Amino acid sequence: MDNNDNIENNEILYRRVKKHTPNVHPNDRRYRLNRLGDLEVLPMAFYDNKNEPSVDRASKYNNDPSKTQGDVGNGVIKLLAGDVRDMDIDYHKIDIKPDPLDENLAHSRIIMMPNVNKVSSDIQKRLRQKFRENLALIANQLGWVIEPAF
Repeated sequence: MDNNDNIENNEILYRRVKKHTPNVHPNDRRYRLNRLGDLEVLPMAFYDNKNEPSVDRASKYNNDPSKTQGDVGNGVIKLLAGDVRDMDIDYHKIDIKPDPLDENLAHSRIIMMPNVNKVSSDIQKRLRQKFRENLALIANQLGWVIEPAF
């Protein structure tokens, strides 16, 4: 796959949400049942050490979310590329870049531009939290394609 392969705004993206481990700390939860009993995606579902959450392009997996799921019990949420790009994070543009791996040609990364590593740590923390919160809002609007185990 060409690394410059364009991701169209109407493309569906899948994100794996790992099932919680026993006794997971509340601050590390990636999902929860809300007051209405609906399964809700939390911002931690988009935590990534490099601050570039990975997603899979559904079209590269023939729209089969089980290929993103990995272990049984993990969940899969979906995002629409155009919704991700429409996010406004304090003048930072958001984009999705193809990042194919040998074992996963559908792999891509959601990035903020300019890179937030060039600002103070307090501002970085706030921007990254807002980034994750906005992604969770989008995911909750579109819903789960595979719900995780509890």
